[in-house]
Amino acid sequence: MAKYSVVLTTHKRPNSLARTISSVKTQSYPDLSLVVISDTLCSETRGVVVNRMSAGDLFVERVGHNGPAASRNVGLKCASSQYVIFLDDDDELNSDYIESADRIIDDRENRIFFSDRSLYNYSERKGTVDEVPFSKTATGNCDPDDIYIKNFIANSCAIYPTKIIQNRMFDETLILNEDWDFLLSVLQAAPLEYLPYTGPHGPVRYGVNVEQENRGWEHNDQLLDVYIKVYKKWPAPSKKLRLARQQLLARAGVMLPLELF
Repeated sequence: MAKYSVVLTTHKRPNSLARTISSVKTQSYPDLSLVVISDTLCSETRGVVVNRMSAGDLFVERVGHNGPAASRNVGLKCASSQYVIFLDDDDELNSDYIESADRIIDDRENRIFFSDRSLYNYSERKGTVDEVPFSKTATGNCDPDDIYIKNFIANSCAIYPTKIIQNRMFDETLILNEDWDFLLSVLQAAPLEYLPYTGPHGPVRYGVNVEQENRGWEHNDQLLDVYIKVYKKWPAPSKKLRLARQQLLARAGVMLPLELF
């Protein structure tokens, strides 16, 4: 049994999937396995995966509802490691990320570990990558309690002990932020601990200004609906956080009584 499992979800993006798998396979830490879950039948995806798998790895093509939440739930059932990392098919890892993280984790299974993240512009069609110069997200500077207000931890930046997530699932009914909902669920059993490393590299839409896109979330009606659902599902543990939630939605024009947060 490997110490770390990387659960990688994909949907018809063979070029970026090849990059993601390569970043896992070139890790300096040897004790890990790869679980790739495709949410559709795709010959191009199959070709990319089959040529890059090793003994102990697993590739699953599932049918049914598309989306990463259902795929991650399949991956959770397949992972038999001590820790699990979730990646999407456009994430990449620095080659020493898992080795560096493991030195701090030190076999502890009572924490949710999380790292920094950097962003890049990637075009699946062109196959080109441009690093965004101001892209590093220094999550360690955030107050951990702020996770109850707005998610600042990318799904790929979390390292979960398997024993505290094995009976939990991603909510397949959420159209957005199912990873945040899952993180809040796990927080009921274990606290956060910061890893001072730049871990995964994640994408932004090709040619989009990062700061502008991050500020525009509150104008998305679907995202607002998801925030309200997550807030109701996972009540804030203090009045200060409830007020912060209320103020965040108020900036988007949604006024709700404090007791709903």
